[in-house]
Amino acid sequence: MFPTLFKIGFFELRVYSLMYIIGLLICIYMVKKRSDLLGVSK
Repeated sequence: MFPTLFKIGFFELRVYSLMYIIGLLICIYMVKKRSDLLGVSK
């Protein structure tokens, strides 16, 4: 498996970086959904 997904100039996206981003987005989604169910105000 290649560690780099793509590279544009000096920017390169690695597989583990993408997994961190996906994990963070899933956590944000889950916290938002839980707060709506518990009635926590913004």
